[in-house]
Amino acid sequence: MKIKKLLAFLISVAMIVGMVPTFVFAKEIDFEAEEPAATESSEPAEEEDEEDEEEEDKEDPSDSDDEDDEDEDDKTSDETEDEEGTEEVVLGDGAPVQEEPKNAYASGKLGKKLYWSVSGTSLTIWGTGKMPNWKSETAVPWHSYRSSINYLYIYSGVKSIGNYAFKDINIKGGYIRSYKGKKGLKSIGAYAFAGSTVGNFPFFKTITSIGAHAFENCGATSVTLPKNMKSMGVYAYANNPYLTKVKLNGKLKSIPNYCFSNCGLSAISIPKKVKSIGQFAFAGCSLMTAVTIGKGVKTIGQYAFASCSALTKVTFGKNVKSIGQFAFGGCEKLTAVTIPAKVKAIAMGTFIECYGLKTVKLPSKLTAIGSGAFYECTSLTNIAIPGKVKTIGGAAFFGCTSLTSINIPGKVKTIGSSAFSGCSSLTSVKIPSSVSTIGEGAFESCSKLATVNIPSAVKAIGPYTFAGTNISSIVVPRSVTSIGEYAFSGCTNLSSVTLNYGLKSIGNNAFNGCTALRIFTFPSSVETVGAGVLNGCKSIIIYVDSASSSKISGSLTGISGRTIRTLDPNVMEAAGKTATVKAKKVKKKAQTVSASKLYGYVTPGTGFHAFRKVSGNSKIVVNAVNGNVTVKKGLKKGTYKVAVEIVAGGDATTAASAPQTVTITIKVK
Repeated sequence: MKIKKLLAFLISVAMIVGMVPTFVFAKEIDFEAEEPAATESSEPAEEEDEEDEEEEDKEDPSDSDDEDDEDEDDKTSDETEDEEGTEEVVLGDGAPVQEEPKNAYASGKLGKKLYWSVSGTSLTIWGTGKMPNWKSETAVPWHSYRSSINYLYIYSGVKSIGNYAFKDINIKGGYIRSYKGKKGLKSIGAYAFAGSTVGNFPFFKTITSIGAHAFENCGATSVTLPKNMKSMGVYAYANNPYLTKVKLNGKLKSIPNYCFSNCGLSAISIPKKVKSIGQFAFAGCSLMTAVTIGKGVKTIGQYAFASCSALTKVTFGKNVKSIGQFAFGGCEKLTAVTIPAKVKAIAMGTFIECYGLKTVKLPSKLTAIGSGAFYECTSLTNIAIPGKVKTIGGAAFFGCTSLTSINIPGKVKTIGSSAFSGCSSLTSVKIPSSVSTIGEGAFESCSKLATVNIPSAVKAIGPYTFAGTNISSIVVPRSVTSIGEYAFSGCTNLSSVTLNYGLKSIGNNAFNGCTALRIFTFPSSVETVGAGVLNGCKSIIIYVDSASSSKISGSLTGISGRTIRTLDPNVMEAAGKTATVKAKKVKKKAQTVSASKLYGYVTPGTGFHAFRKVSGNSKIVVNAVNGNVTVKKGLKKGTYKVAVEIVAGGDATTAASAPQTVTITIKVK
C-alpha cells in the first residue's frame, strides 16, 4: 500500500514490539552519595573519639523514611523484637565463620564507625551505620580488588547496602548478619548486586526497600519478598533469565518499570495491595503462561506484559481502569480476553500481534478503540463493539484475516485509517449514519467484502479506502465532495457506480482496474479529475457534461474501447414558499422546517436537488443535501427572507440543470 504515514506507523510498531526482548537502558540514574567514600588504607582505621560517636548516634533527618516504620495499624511483631537479637542469611554455598578480618591487604572506612577490608578472597564489612551511596562502581573503594573477591561477609550493625556496592562481583558464598527490629538492615541500594553471582538473596524481615537495578542479572532463580517491603526500584530484578518464581509479599503499592523484564517466570500473581503495574514490568518474560492481576490494581503500564510469547491466560482484577499502550503486544499464544468493566478505552497496540487471540469481550462503558489495538490478531473471528464506542482508531483491526463480520455501533463518528485493512475474510459491513469520517485505506484489501454503504454525513472518501474489495455496486452520497486516489482501484467486481451532484474532485487512479464497469457518469459539478482515473476499464461508456468535458477528457486517455457521450440537458423551474414556526418553541430549542414546505417545482428536473444558501439571517441554516431549513434557538419574532440556489443534479445520462435562485420566507411568531 502506498500510504507513507501508515507504513511509518506500522514499521515503527513492528520495530518496537520486536525489540522488547532485549531492552536498552539509555540513561544511567545519577545517585548522590549520602556520605563521602573513605580513602583506601592498608591499615585498619582507628576508632573515632567520643564526641564523634555521640554525633553518629544522633538521627539523620534524611533517614526519616527508613526509620519511620509502619503506621500504627500496620505495625508488625518484628518491631517489638529484641533489637540485640540477630539474624543471618547465607549467600551461595556459605563459608567458614569469619569473626574478624585477618591478614587484610586492603582496608578502610565507610563512615564514622563503619569499616571494610579485603583478605584473601573475602570482603568483610563491619561496624555500625549506613554504607555510602556511590555514584558509580568505580567509586566503590574495593573496586580494584573485585576480580579476586568471592566471599562476602557483612556483620550486624550495617543499616544499608550502598549503590553499586557489589556490582559485577563473583560472589560464591559468605553471609550477612543483621540486628532484628529497627537497628537492622533496611535498604539495598541501586545496582548493589547487579551483574554479580549472588543468586537467590534471602531477605531479612527488616528490609523495606530495594533500589533500581539492585539484583539485575544476578543469577537469581526465585524471589520471596519480605512482608515489610515497601518499594522497589526500576529494573530491580530485570534480565534474570533463570528467575522462574516470584512471590510478591510486603506492602508494595506498585510494580516498578522493567522490574522483572526478560526473566524466566512461568506465572505471576499480583497481590491486592498493589495499585499499579509499571511500564515493561514483565515484558519479555517469554516463558510466562499465566497472569493473575489482583483486585487492587487500577493501572497497567505500557508494554507491561509485551512479548510474553507463551502467555495463554490473563485474569484481570475488577478495579482495573487503564491498560497502557502495547501492554500485551506480541503475546501470540493468548487465546481469550475479558476486559474489566471500568476500562473506557483500549489503548494503541494493546493486543498487537496476538496471533492466537480468538475471543475478546469488551466492557459496555468502552468509548474508544485505539490505533493498532488488535493489529494482526489473525485468529480473531468476531468481536462485539459496545454501543458507546465513538472512535475506531487507525489500523485497529488491520490484518485480522479471520474476522468475518463487524457491527459498527451507532455512536461511532470516526473510522481510522486502515482500521479494517487486510481483513480478507470480512464479507459485509454496515456503517451507521453517525460516521462522518472514514480514514485512508480503511477497508483496503478486504478481498471478500461484497457490500458496504457510505453514510450521508461523510464528506470525503480518502485514498485507498475501498481498494481491492469485492463490492459490486457503490452509491456515493451527495454529501461527498472528493474521492481520493486509488479509492476504488482493483475492485474487479464493481459494475455500478452512482456519483451525485456536489462531487468536485476525483483523484488519480480512483477507479483504476475496475474491469466490470460498463457505464460511468461524471456529475456536472466535477471540477478536477486525476490521471488514470478509469485506466483498465475496457469497453466503457463515459458520460460527461458538455460544459466540463474539456476539463475531464485529458484524464480519459489510454482506455481501450471507450465511448464518450455528452449528458442530455436538464430543465428545472422552482419557486419559494412561506413557512411559519412558533416563537415559543424557537425560544427553547432549534426548529426544523422540511423542504416540502419551502420549495415548489413547476418542472422538477431530473435527479436529486442540491441546495446552497445565498443570503439571509445567520440563524437560518439550509441543508445542502435535502434543503431542510433549521431555525436556531433564540431567533426573535419577525419575517425573514432567505435566498437559496437550487440545482437538479441529473443522473447517469442527464446533466445537471442550470442553477436557479429562489426566495423562501420564514415567519417566527
